[in-house]
Amino acid sequence: MHLEIPRLSIVLVCSGTPKTLSLLGSSLSADEIAAFFNNAGILASLRGRYEEAIRLYDSVIKTLEIPMLKAKVFFNMGLAYERLGRDKDAQRVFAQANQLAPEFLKARSHLATSGETD
Repeated sequence: MHLEIPRLSIVLVCSGTPKTLSLLGSSLSADEIAAFFNNAGILASLRGRYEEAIRLYDSVIKTLEIPMLKAKVFFNMGLAYERLGRDKDAQRVFAQANQLAPEFLKARSHLATSGETD
């Protein structure tokens, strides 16, 4: 499926097939569209499809400008990495979340449990 959004195109790879997804023209901001894909990543994680969730989160991160929203997506990505047993990747993105929004306590607590806070 391919829908046009002015100045924004989010490319996803789902099940090995590249797809370009966009939403509803100019009626949504880039952050609203990113929230949609973040929620899709959460749903994929809840269904145990962690690799798909990580791809969704990665697409979202490229479009977000608000640091706290970006930090929340990095945090969600870290949770998906943890569930895959990829602890170093998880800690890397938790650290990115913490750097973007030090006040985001969930990211900080995930770093603290591994002893990697600053």
